[in-house]
Amino acid sequence: MAITSTIISSIKTAALAEFDTMTHIGFGTDNTPASPSDTALGAEVARKAFDETPVKDELNGTYDFATTLGLSEGNGNTLEEIGLFDAASGGNMALRELLNNSVPKTSSIELSVGIQVQVEVTNN
Repeated sequence: MAITSTIISSIKTAALAEFDTMTHIGFGTDNTPASPSDTALGAEVARKAFDETPVKDELNGTYDFATTLGLSEGNGNTLEEIGLFDAASGGNMALRELLNNSVPKTSSIELSVGIQVQVEVTNN
């Protein structure tokens, strides 16, 4: 059976809906590789609400989230990981990723972070 564009669109919409409740990006200092079984950051030091409303593009299967860790936030830590959460503290983590480069956070660094979730459906 061939997967039609309607079915692909429905799959993307359903998958992206899993992220509708996300509200915050968390920052941590643990550099242990991310695992699908992660339920929290390894060593969370800050969590920020999104700077603006996340952008969901169901046609292309993407969801974009962004926040900024200000000059007075997270200082004295070497940031290694980020996570996507549905609450200001505790709550559920939808994903955890390591930063490409660690960031020794100081009061002279404002860190803007964007996370893009992309859903891909293949027809094998």
